[in-house]
Amino acid sequence: MTPRSIVALLATIFIAPSLPAQSWRTVTAARQLQDADSLKVRVDYRVGTLRLASSPQPLLYDVQLRYDEEKFDAVRSFEVGSATLTVGTRQLDERNAVISGRKQLGEMSLAFAPDVQLDIDLQTGASLSDLDFTGLSITRLVVNSGASETKFRFGTLNPAIMRELLIEVGAASVEGRQLGNTGAERVRVECGVGNVDLDFSGAWARDMTLDLDVAVGGATLRIPRDIGVQIQLDKVLASFNKPGLERRGDSYYNAAWATGSRKLTIVASTVLGSLNVEWIER
Repeated sequence: MTPRSIVALLATIFIAPSLPAQSWRTVTAARQLQDADSLKVRVDYRVGTLRLASSPQPLLYDVQLRYDEEKFDAVRSFEVGSATLTVGTRQLDERNAVISGRKQLGEMSLAFAPDVQLDIDLQTGASLSDLDFTGLSITRLVVNSGASETKFRFGTLNPAIMRELLIEVGAASVEGRQLGNTGAERVRVECGVGNVDLDFSGAWARDMTLDLDVAVGGATLRIPRDIGVQIQLDKVLASFNKPGLERRGDSYYNAAWATGSRKLTIVASTVLGSLNVEWIER
């Protein structure tokens, strides 16, 4: 066999086949605001980039979705009776669960009216999520983050009382900012092997309780110095970084617990995980 034929043979063996072409489709969905005062939002978005923000237009909702129609189908519906919006994508072939990292992924943008009370349930998978709740009125928020990177923030005080704020983290990274603006009386965080970074700056309209359950992941809590803090911690083979906290009985307290106008009570448990507390100015 000649050297040239050897090179040709090796080329047929080692050159990867070309990736199949993608077929992109863009769909939109919007609804006029009219006299609506509440909206339930159900999002299931497993692959791609997800963005959420307040709408500058007088629309109840505005959905922009771009996806590869060879692998996904768009899910979008609105039930008038219950005022429920359901959006996302559905994978056409569940057996082909792995999406090539070399291929461009889709994206979805959601925008909502600032004056409408929102009940939002977000389920994300291998996605990147940028969620800006600034200016929105949120009565309930569930963020379930799988193998994804999620960032969310509350840039202004939530005008509604949030009856539930639940953050569920799998093998993911979740960063929350200005949680003092949520208006939530209770926050629940469940973290598996991922990491959560939570900043509690903001206006603090009321006291707050944080229920924190960390398995083998890590949690960092950034808390304003003037907020009174009590931490009840159950840990097994876990680390706890607690600067500025004094243990009294079964709990840890900061100096502002006795004098602070607002208080944060943390009930935490961790096994093989880590809990870090950092003090910030606001």
